[in-house]
Amino acid sequence: MTIRRVKKGNSIYLYEYESYREEGKVKSKFVRYLGVEGDEFKVPKPKIPRVKILFPQRSKRYGDVALLWQIAERANFVSIIDRITIGRTIPNGISPGRLLTAWAINRIINPDSASQLENWILTTDLPRLMGVKEDAFSKDRFLSALDMICSYDPESDRLIDFTNHIDDALYQHWRAHVSLPDPKGETLAYDLTAVLLYGDTCPLVEKGYNSKHSRQHQINLTMLISTKDNYPLAHCIFPGNFSSLSTVQSLFVRINEMGLQPGTIIWDRGNTTKDTILTTERFKWKIITGIPKQSNEVKDILASIAVPMHMDNMISFQKNGELYAIQTVVPLFKADRKVTVCLNPDTANKDIRERNFALRSIREELKALESSCPVDSAHSIQMKVKKIINGWTRFITYTVNKEKSGFYLIWSFNEECIKKAAQIDGKFLLYATESSLSAEEVIHLYFGKDAIEKVFRFLKTNEKLEPVRHYLEQRVRAYFFVCDLAYRLITALNWFIRTMKVDNQHEIIQSTELLRLLSRVERCDLGMLTSNEVGYLNLLKKTSEQIERMGFDIFDDMTLCST
Repeated sequence: MTIRRVKKGNSIYLYEYESYREEGKVKSKFVRYLGVEGDEFKVPKPKIPRVKILFPQRSKRYGDVALLWQIAERANFVSIIDRITIGRTIPNGISPGRLLTAWAINRIINPDSASQLENWILTTDLPRLMGVKEDAFSKDRFLSALDMICSYDPESDRLIDFTNHIDDALYQHWRAHVSLPDPKGETLAYDLTAVLLYGDTCPLVEKGYNSKHSRQHQINLTMLISTKDNYPLAHCIFPGNFSSLSTVQSLFVRINEMGLQPGTIIWDRGNTTKDTILTTERFKWKIITGIPKQSNEVKDILASIAVPMHMDNMISFQKNGELYAIQTVVPLFKADRKVTVCLNPDTANKDIRERNFALRSIREELKALESSCPVDSAHSIQMKVKKIINGWTRFITYTVNKEKSGFYLIWSFNEECIKKAAQIDGKFLLYATESSLSAEEVIHLYFGKDAIEKVFRFLKTNEKLEPVRHYLEQRVRAYFFVCDLAYRLITALNWFIRTMKVDNQHEIIQSTELLRLLSRVERCDLGMLTSNEVGYLNLLKKTSEQIERMGFDIFDDMTLCST
């Protein structure tokens, strides 16, 4: 039986309905009219459910900042930064470690708000989580925190930069809790990227090469990461006109300062020369790298070695790709070295088509120029030929002869050069110090260096690293440190997700989606009838379950879960 209350005017009328099931559906039918509520004796009144009446007082962004703050606590960010900066305290009692950690969290969640950082902090629950008063966060204090880790000392006329020491301590703390499964030591990836800046007052700013091929003011950022878990070991910045080769010398100085045991380092072929390989081996580090084929020595090696497109030589490569490779010992850089010669059929076909189309077009234009002779000026012919064969000079041989009637063009293809070019189409050379590695292992390890390219992509896309809006060198260096600190948080988050308990009943939410779901979760102070409690709005069950499986308890005092 169900009693329905219908309000009409100032009175409430009661009706009795009965539920029944028809064709699998629950329906109700009218039974009788009971009268006006309160008029008749023993007319039943509907039961009023006993519920807690909630009076939300205020809510703060909680889910994503709480998880990142707990990760930062496990990584010991605040303690390490404060200890290395000699326990300096910014006015009002807040430490640089807390300020910079809050800034790093902001770089992940809302990098656009850097100019309004203190306002963004107040919309989150970070002040309560950090145990800091809300009015302690201000723009001046954030800038002061940058000066705590890198500042200019006028007395000695030099920079006092703690960022390298902090990098070392953060890595050592991380590795103490996340040990390497490989007893051979670290396998590192190293690379460089150009970062654009506003202004040109920073002494590091120079015009240099970048992927956009634009001559703009920039600084070069290098990163050294572990390929085991992508955790950063160190970062350095160099003037914008430094090339990759110029930074390699500083790399091993930095590695020695960190006291790392020799392991394996992987870098792009742009860093590779005879000197960089010999330097690496002199420091007893192993190397896996590509060898540029600009030199005649490498071109001769590639041309002399055929790579059969046989199933035994085929290696699966990245997404739906394939390579063919063989290993052999050749004289390279004044020593016999075991190299891996690789062939990419798609690249080879592309090279052949590009060369054939270009040479056929050049042939037609040179024939037209040849038929227009004689002319009065040899210089005129030479300028036209250079314009026609631009970029393909090595494949064309030509002379300008003088006769009584004028100057004539005589030209021909360099068939030997074309043949040699065809022999190296789609080929590239890889070198690994460890000769026991198979061709497949060398290839997969070498292209595993793409992890560091993803680091740069994350910094520039997610953290919006550029353009840099600081003008003093010490501020620029400290700003890069904050961005590096933020990437350490993301790396740690990805590691906790990869290593959490997995079962068939729960889907795995990756870091980007997890932070998106947590960004909606707010911590709410609830004014209850009998006590003051807190609850969480917009929290999904699957999100809280994964957080628990990751080993975090950010919702341990939960009293309300709204889905």
